[in-house]
Amino acid sequence: MKFQRFFVLIFGTILFFNCSKDETTFKNPEAEEPNEQEPVVEEPKPMVYFTFTVDESYDTSSEDNWIILHDTNGELLDYRPYESGQTLEFEALESELTDKINVSLFINKLQLLGVFSELCEGDKYSGTTYPDVSKGSHWTQGKYATRLDGGPSKEILGNFNLNLTNVPKENNFINDETPIMDNGNVSTVRLPDVHSGKTTITSGDTKTYIRNGVRNWQDTEYLMTTLNESMNFKYMFFKNPEVGADITLDYNNFNSFDSYSYLPILPENKKISLELLGFENETSFKTDTGFLLLTIFGRKIPDMRVPLGYLDRFTHYKTFLNISFENYFYDYHMIGPKPDIAFIPEKPQLNYSIDQLNGFDLTVDVPYVRRKDSWVTLGPVSMETCSTTVWDVVCNQENYPIIGELPEELFTQYPKLEKLQDLTYYSSTIYLQSENYQEFLIKEFDPTYDHTISYGEKQEYYYLYNE
Repeated sequence: MKFQRFFVLIFGTILFFNCSKDETTFKNPEAEEPNEQEPVVEEPKPMVYFTFTVDESYDTSSEDNWIILHDTNGELLDYRPYESGQTLEFEALESELTDKINVSLFINKLQLLGVFSELCEGDKYSGTTYPDVSKGSHWTQGKYATRLDGGPSKEILGNFNLNLTNVPKENNFINDETPIMDNGNVSTVRLPDVHSGKTTITSGDTKTYIRNGVRNWQDTEYLMTTLNESMNFKYMFFKNPEVGADITLDYNNFNSFDSYSYLPILPENKKISLELLGFENETSFKTDTGFLLLTIFGRKIPDMRVPLGYLDRFTHYKTFLNISFENYFYDYHMIGPKPDIAFIPEKPQLNYSIDQLNGFDLTVDVPYVRRKDSWVTLGPVSMETCSTTVWDVVCNQENYPIIGELPEELFTQYPKLEKLQDLTYYSSTIYLQSENYQEFLIKEFDPTYDHTISYGEKQEYYYLYNE
């Protein structure tokens, strides 16, 4: 029996050590097979490629507004309606985008058109395309003040009549604020006088001009200037009269300006419009409170040089000149310094072989900083077809865009909207001097741009109708 118990004890001991050895081997991590995991592949994330903010100052209450985005190949990227106060973000995968995009702004609003002495009401569809816009751009559409607040106006005491005596009978003035008065410019520091009528009385070799209903601004200085057909340009300052009194000025007491410059001999034209204003300091310039020196409204000028007169009391000027020709016009603006119109540039020559909005291959024979091409509804407007479509493209010589199809939703919502390929080339505005294309985009859509009148601004362009 002792032997059996001894045998059982030995057998149990051996079994214990064998089991312990097996357990140790099973728990040894070095004996485990490595667990290999598949790498995680992240999905590409879309990027915000364009942001559009509509400032509260931009009123959309009476019109429908849309923004339409195409890539440089003309493929439609996105489109949305917008209202004042909104900010829209447009997202896409970077692999789906071209380096630049084309942005189009579309507006629909009601219009009244005169057709054979009747008025018809229809829709006016207006679009403008801006090419070559960088990805990641943020535009703001708003209405910006161009001048500082000039403060409240003075009190109006009533009206008075202005009598200008001793004007030579053969002396006809050609300057005025209206095309039918032609008896000189009268202005205060704030604004020109818009009078109710005139009377001319001739006596012997002289005549008297009577301006009726001039506003009597309290404690105010007035300026009157006269330019006759012989290009004799003179001026006089005077104070407002007492209540109920009129003013009489003697033409013999008018003065020559401190200095003059002269427009060049103008090419044969249909008519010109000219305006020259003078400002006494930087503040009056930025508040747009200056005197009107000269207005010529829609006159044909013979082969004579028009004088521009300057006074030493003025430090800043604004000059606006427009010359209308048979099928085009020339426009010149100079803000701040005296104008330097030494010559009128030659009319640009336009050439193209593709008369379609897409693929339009316009070339211009003069250097220019940017242009705007306009396309319109074909055919006359009638009472039955009172809706019109106008599409503009702002660009330079290098970046005329490819504009793909407009969204079908627009044609569903606005059934009278014309397709772009059905529009007719109407005109081009060629900017010889102004902001270049990229500077223009900043001025239009960068809310940090200072829109206040700036000394030295200059703009010169030709507007040419398609012949």
